[in-house]
Amino acid sequence: MLIEQELVVTPDEARDGSEALEEFKRKWGREQQCQNEACPKKQHRVILMDLNMPIKDGFDASREILAFARESCPAKAPKIMALTAFVGKDTVSKCEEIGMVEVLNKP
Repeated sequence: MLIEQELVVTPDEARDGSEALEEFKRKWGREQQCQNEACPKKQHRVILMDLNMPIKDGFDASREILAFARESCPAKAPKIMALTAFVGKDTVSKCEEIGMVEVLNKP
């Protein structure tokens, strides 16, 4: 059975890991109403995290985001997927240790 439903995605952008962490904290615990009435109230559920960013890299930003979320409500912790051009065993292992759910290769 195929169920058709509208997918509403409202992305947030960050120029670096520090900005990503601050944006996550700013929205954490705050119910957000989408523009579309059919859209449920939501927080960040999925994060696509570039591992190579200035100021704070994606490893540190992800570690801090997950620690912050798990401290107050582990069930609502977001799924973080790493984006990197360097998909080696060490990178994948580090991402898994932090708690990221996937490592995606980018060109």
